[in-house]
Amino acid sequence: MKLKNLLLSLGISLSIGVTLSFNHNVTKVEVYSSEFKDVTWNIYYYSGDGEEPIRHDTANDGEVIILPTCTFDVPEHMHFVFWDINGDTYDPNDEYTVNADTTIKAIWAFDEFDIIYHSNGGSGEMSNAKEEYGSIYVLPTCGYGAPSGKTFDHWLIDGKSYDPGEEITITDVTDIYAFWEDLPPQQPKYSLSAGAVVGIVLGGVIFTIGVAFVLTKFVINKKK
Repeated sequence: MKLKNLLLSLGISLSIGVTLSFNHNVTKVEVYSSEFKDVTWNIYYYSGDGEEPIRHDTANDGEVIILPTCTFDVPEHMHFVFWDINGDTYDPNDEYTVNADTTIKAIWAFDEFDIIYHSNGGSGEMSNAKEEYGSIYVLPTCGYGAPSGKTFDHWLIDGKSYDPGEEITITDVTDIYAFWEDLPPQQPKYSLSAGAVVGIVLGGVIFTIGVAFVLTKFVINKKK
């Protein structure tokens, strides 16, 4: 065991080999040897909030350690973010001074996936998004301009139809396509005009002069 210094009953700490001189008569000097050991602290590494440490290291008091790269098994659909020590965050290769038993936790976060919109022939743009694995995502109203002769009908995701306002669960990169349908053909409109006639009756329906209407079926019966 290494002898660090000698302690006198006078309360003075002296190193070995130091010569003492006194200005007054000293009747008694008691010399004690004191042996000092290096203080060693435990370092425990945990994977998140696990109950058992994954790794155990030691360090001397005041020793500066370099935080390692995380090599723990990664939880499914997650990734390592940083080390947590007493609520403070540290990256791998950061330095940390050990002055007590220390718990170091790996902090994980869910993987994030892109949500990508496709106009599928429409005009304009819609902002893409990014969400964590397992997030619930609400499909928005279509922000694209419709192609000529078409109107927005629904969103198409992996071959399935979804309406705006419906929810989907994000588990991977998600491509969302606008699906357009043809507009119904425009029916020609007609209006009546006849001198002083106010209206006429066809099939029990009154048609007012000057008001547009659509003929959906017109049959002329010829007398035999």
